[in-house]
Amino acid sequence: MSWQSDGVEHLTYAARDAAYTARVWKGLQRDAGDDELVQRLYEIHLQLSRIAAEMHTTGIYVHRDWWDFMKLTTAQEVEEKAERLRALVGDEDFPCTPFSMQALMYKRHKKDGIRCFELPDPYDKRMYTDDTLETISVDENSMLLLSATTELPEELVRIMAAWREYQKKKKRLGYLSSDLLMQAIGPDGRLRPGWNSCGTDTMRFSCSQPNVMNIEQLLRHLLAPAPGHVIVHADKSQLELRVMAVVAADNVLQDALNTGDVYSFNACNWYNRDPATFDKENNKKDKAARKSAKIIHLGRQYGAGKQTVFMQALRQDPKFTFTMVNTLMAAFDKSYYRTLAYWQEEMARVREIGYSEGRIIGGRRYYPRPPELSETVNFPVQRTAAEQMNLEIIELDKRLKAEVPRARIIIQLHDAIDVECPEKDEEAVCRVMNQVMHREWSFCGVTRMFPVEQKVTRASEGGTWAEV
Repeated sequence: MSWQSDGVEHLTYAARDAAYTARVWKGLQRDAGDDELVQRLYEIHLQLSRIAAEMHTTGIYVHRDWWDFMKLTTAQEVEEKAERLRALVGDEDFPCTPFSMQALMYKRHKKDGIRCFELPDPYDKRMYTDDTLETISVDENSMLLLSATTELPEELVRIMAAWREYQKKKKRLGYLSSDLLMQAIGPDGRLRPGWNSCGTDTMRFSCSQPNVMNIEQLLRHLLAPAPGHVIVHADKSQLELRVMAVVAADNVLQDALNTGDVYSFNACNWYNRDPATFDKENNKKDKAARKSAKIIHLGRQYGAGKQTVFMQALRQDPKFTFTMVNTLMAAFDKSYYRTLAYWQEEMARVREIGYSEGRIIGGRRYYPRPPELSETVNFPVQRTAAEQMNLEIIELDKRLKAEVPRARIIIQLHDAIDVECPEKDEEAVCRVMNQVMHREWSFCGVTRMFPVEQKVTRASEGGTWAEV
């Protein structure tokens, strides 16, 4: 499973990581001296950076048949979406470019030969391409923000939706055809993204060149177990919600978690449905209720306002209305009043001591300026979840090396870890991952179970990473 090459790329990667590590340590020694917390964080960083380098060296097997198939079908979809957009615009020669969309929508960018809805300049600076405010953006975020703040003609709403779909297909095709993707594949057919074990201040892993953590679900079919191998995927079930329940001391949220499905729990409460019969017969209304409850919960739990939640809702479901968001957010605030109290308590705490911190290791974020509510709410939860995952991946790495030496950690994706191993080692890897990750954690004076869900995809069955 190792990369058969001259090793130059890996040596360069390792040398850079060593240089960064040395620079970090020199700064820590100067700034923190013998601080025990800093010593512990540095020791953890050393272990994580080695794991990240080994993940890079191992790489992820690329399923070339899926790649070729998706390139072909995505190219066809791009053309179909372009034709759909032109039909809605009513111009068979509409160029389908950002410049043409700007000309179609805004009076400022009006051009001869392109009809124009003559929208006025937006007030929000986020809807411009740069700080000069000369060009109005038509990217996805700007489209969503416009929809969330402006009453638009129904015809334009349909055109904007078609434009977003066209752009998504173009982005997918660009990814599949990118030189960056090709250059990251070694001669053994394995993709080697750049893993960074301290890529964010919440201590989560990050990934780049290319970023496999952020690819859409369909494109995950590109990555697969190598011939004769399996990928064992272990996902911490609703990790951030479980951490939030402890950090915020929200017993209602814990009760919802205990039902096995927070979002069905919400839907029953917010839509006045009977839990005994909810979604028992594959009811479309129940599924829609659960989906909307999930969107609002994930959007609101970190203190986001109505406009931000509305934008997030529109990104996932264009049928959302501002009235729906307003009603469901009020229901969330009523159900999880203890979470809302935590928001204010954490903000007061940060103002007093000057930093946020994780609840297991104690990693901190200092604020040189007054923080936003969402920052102080978010950091302790994400940092604590990341601290769990990082301590577990260190233990998992040690256990695998000792007990299943042919197994390799290949992906760390937020709350999940993927291990590739020969098919005959599948049972042993599942056992070790379950023992390491399906466990209790104690913090904030509380001990709770943090369960893990496992899935396996096998090369012998034509499986891919998308299936786990």
